[in-house]
Amino acid sequence: MPEPDQSSPKLLLVEGQNDLHAVLHLCNKHDYFSVEGDWGSERVVLNQPTHSYFTVEEKKGISELRKAIRTEVQTSGRQALGILVDADEDLHGRWSELSKEFQRAGITLPDCPCPDGTIKDSANRPRVGVWLMPNNKCNGELEDFVKEMIPAGDPVWPRSQRYINGIPKGARKFDQATVTKAQVHAWLSARKNPRQMGAAIGDGDLETSGPLCQTFLDWLQRLFG
Repeated sequence: MPEPDQSSPKLLLVEGQNDLHAVLHLCNKHDYFSVEGDWGSERVVLNQPTHSYFTVEEKKGISELRKAIRTEVQTSGRQALGILVDADEDLHGRWSELSKEFQRAGITLPDCPCPDGTIKDSANRPRVGVWLMPNNKCNGELEDFVKEMIPAGDPVWPRSQRYINGIPKGARKFDQATVTKAQVHAWLSARKNPRQMGAAIGDGDLETSGPLCQTFLDWLQRLFG
């Protein structure tokens, strides 16, 4: 993959490739965003009202992303910095970790995440935003967000759930906290491009007009607009 655009004044950091592709495909589905570039050196343009843009960079895991926060906040010319991470099994613990990193960079986050996505303006610092997957309120990860995008009445989804739920506990290679992740990937295996969440969005297999998607896209627009 080409190097990300280091000069971008507005930057969204994500944990990995799945997150990056999901964001790009989701933005590409909506009129007030457009994705430019080679799907490796992309930037997302906000078509209205400012025609500004932001870039998306994946950090190969939560540890590297956390380490990057202070540097990215203090990067010359930075106007806005977004953080997109999984809440995993402890939303409040994850929030505390991120708050400490931002505090080291001179930014104090609220005591708890905003349900609509957190955005904080500080004097002499870039605007910062944080979104905890899936919805800033519950434990979970990207797959829990994607689950909400599976169309109502989809015939494969209940079969995917039954398949995963029917695996004997002694034969499972996943724990209870990641059952939804396993179910979503079982569903994705029946797609045109198996296992790729971003591709399922791009192919129209996932519904992108639901309230959770709209809230997420509104957060991006408020943060980077």
